[in-house]
Amino acid sequence: MKRKLILALTGIIISVSIAGCKVEYAEDITSAEETQTGNEETVIRVRYSDERFTSYLEYCEAEYEKANMDIDVILELVSSENYIKEINSDSASGHNVPDVYMAVNSDLGTLYLAGLASKNTSEEFGTDNYCETAVNACSYSGNLVAYPLAYETSFLLYNTDFLKKADTVSFAALQEYSENAVFLSEESASIESVFRCEINDMFTNYGYISDGMVIGGDCGDDSTKLSIVNDTVINAAEEYLALIDYFSISTKNTYEGCIKKFNSGSFLSVIATTSSLASIESSDIAYGISAYPDYNDETGTSPLSITTVLAVNPFSSNTETAADFAEFATAGQADSLYGLAKLPSCRRDVQYENSAIGSIYESYAKSTPKNKLIYGEQVYPLLEIALHNIVAGEDIETELTEVDDYMKAQVD
Repeated sequence: MKRKLILALTGIIISVSIAGCKVEYAEDITSAEETQTGNEETVIRVRYSDERFTSYLEYCEAEYEKANMDIDVILELVSSENYIKEINSDSASGHNVPDVYMAVNSDLGTLYLAGLASKNTSEEFGTDNYCETAVNACSYSGNLVAYPLAYETSFLLYNTDFLKKADTVSFAALQEYSENAVFLSEESASIESVFRCEINDMFTNYGYISDGMVIGGDCGDDSTKLSIVNDTVINAAEEYLALIDYFSISTKNTYEGCIKKFNSGSFLSVIATTSSLASIESSDIAYGISAYPDYNDETGTSPLSITTVLAVNPFSSNTETAADFAEFATAGQADSLYGLAKLPSCRRDVQYENSAIGSIYESYAKSTPKNKLIYGEQVYPLLEIALHNIVAGEDIETELTEVDDYMKAQVD
């Protein structure tokens, strides 16, 4: 059976036969049934817009078709522009309906309320196999409505030639190491700091002020649960300022610069993200990975996370097969995901050739998924501005109260 990848561009679908050199062009394909070859195959359309997953989805397609000879999986890579709108319009019109599609967890509220996400009833996706973060990320209004695939979050990257795991469990432990360390060797001559981070980006900085912050509750879907400013958040923000002061962290530090300095041995630990894994693995530095550190025993942190999921479209004419493929691609082949997509799997028992990559799961498990509230995405740039102002010397409570008031007006 030929494996096909469809590129949907401005109404024209280009079907590329991977098995040979033939390229087929078809305009206005209206349904999955029209692509069948007359062999009464069941056709499953899988739509996605993130090309990082192409190799992995092609692998899943080939393996699934090998095990199910009567099923033809068609991958459809499309533009991210108007992605949800196009899924909705195609589903409503019955033309080119995706049976399975990829999404990020923060879009699941919109998708579920639009009737575009079927409930996931498989017992495979409970907390025996997945952390609560993954389950919460895929849940809306008490229902599991998607299949967790991959995640992105931030974590502590540290130099194992100098730091031990116990030195990285909290920022207090890193400070204690910094106060007591004596660097006399030739290898330590280039060390500039025990810890550095970039403080201008919300994705890596959310964890610093997250202790006590509530945006939609555990699943990020409840508009009645919203607290941007309270005593616990204010305390976390105060700890954040003390951390910046202790390690002399400048607003001029860039994320790319921090990673470069770590890879050269100048910084012994940095806050890193899953987007840098290829760079980290290719460096010559002996490194380890720990969860995003708490401040101390009293004040915690929770980094932000984005979970990429597969969802089954209720408008599919083959929902059972679509659900089976979604489970196959997210749970059944999870061990192959990192090697092909360079993103870690949401499944907790995946084994990695590089054991350090598996340690990132500790950070994911303590993370806070992006919320699913309507207009909820606005909170992140607002918090980024508030943090910038706080670092510049503005009053913590005043800045956070402005964000709190604005968001409550939006979701009310």
